[in-house]
Amino acid sequence: PNRVHVIPPGTDLSIAQGILTLSPRQLTRRLHLAIDSFFRALADDELATAIGVVLSGSASDGTEGLRAIKAAGGITFAQSPESAQFSSMPQSAISAGVVDFSLSPEAIANELARLSRDPYLALAGGAERADETHSADEGSLPRILAAIRQHAKLDLRGYKRPTIRRRVARRMALRHVGSQDEYAKSLRDDPGEAKALAQDILIHVTSFFRDPVAFEALKQQILPELLKDK
Repeated sequence: PNRVHVIPPGTDLSIAQGILTLSPRQLTRRLHLAIDSFFRALADDELATAIGVVLSGSASDGTEGLRAIKAAGGITFAQSPESAQFSSMPQSAISAGVVDFSLSPEAIANELARLSRDPYLALAGGAERADETHSADEGSLPRILAAIRQHAKLDLRGYKRPTIRRRVARRMALRHVGSQDEYAKSLRDDPGEAKALAQDILIHVTSFFRDPVAFEALKQQILPELLKDK
């Protein structure tokens, strides 16, 4: 606590079981995206308790890493471009739709302090704890799913309940809502939030569509077999 770590030159940073590790940077001909690499490791290691913040900087490093954090159920920030000396890094993340909060650095600090006290992140094993915290509100889940059907045109009644509860808890943390019943009531009159919740529930599924290896397998192995007699 109360310590800032700065990565040394010529190294890559990772995290495993909560421990930061350094390794020599591997020289390749590809663009080196150190922030994306660390954020992906953070998402894998910390899951729903991961928080990523992209501040002032050039180019687009951090965008795909924030996408990984959000897919794992974590929470993502970018500095508001108008407050940044170099706006392209935060603007890239915002334009990609992977940012939960776009704020000034001072406002980011305040929001982090608030989130540290939220039931979704405050206790170890955040996602699992969220299941317990909101299981008592199970009666409001049908109303939440009905709002998604109405506003986002998606029927998620057959979807895995633990995933839905975790994503609902995440949206509640983002919206400063204290109970699932209160959140269900807010969805009734807020189509935008219902669509945002639906997107949160489905976001990890879309990784398949960004996977070139999967599509190459379809092209080389699956489709020829399906179409050979057509």
